[in-house]
Parts: sequence; C-alpha cells; structure tokens
Amino acid sequence: LMLLFLLLLACTNDKLPEPQTGGCDPALVYDGAIKPIINNSCALSGCHDASGGGPGNFLTYEGMLGSLNNGAIETRVVVQRDMPIPPGELSAEDLETIRCWLDAGFPEN
Repeated sequence: LMLLFLLLLACTNDKLPEPQTGGCDPALVYDGAIKPIINNSCALSGCHDASGGGPGNFLTYEGMLGSLNNGAIETRVVVQRDMPIPPGELSAEDLETIRCWLDAGFPEN
C-alpha cells in the first residue's frame, strides 16, 4: 500500500522540466555583449590593437576571428586565465559572458 502511495505521488507532476542553458543567455552576440569587454580589456594600445604590438588586432570581430577559430582566446582567457594582463582583470561576470559566447560558437550579431 505504501509503494502504491509513493508511485501516485511521483506521478503528480506531468510537466517536463525546462531545458537548462547553464545560465547562458542564448542571445549573446559579439556586437552587444562581447565588444565592450574586449574594448575595455584587450584592444588597448600596444596589446591587441592596430599598432601590431601584440598577437592579433582585436578592434574588430574579423581581427579576432583567427584567434577564435584556433582556440587561442578560449585557452588564454577561459582556461589558463592569464589574459588579459594583469590576470584577474576580468570580472567573474565578464568571464562567464565570454565563456557562454565561446560555447555558443562566438556569434557576431
């Protein structure tokens, strides 16, 4: 009788759980969310700008694309966390935003 009661209780919720996105906004795009982070932390004079002082020009999406496609940005920013310099420069929120954007295939807009 107790088993029957437990089975009935288990069947009272017929709704399927909502799919989990891992806390990521599926609408994250470079133009809206990532460009401001990059401009404030990476595309600085002598780092990743048009001067050629560092590896890659991160002033534009196209300039970052090579480093996105080969995984360099993910490795340095998300995995090793040694970029931007000084390490730890990104807030936890910015780091999570970048991780989500990378996981989504780094959409431009």
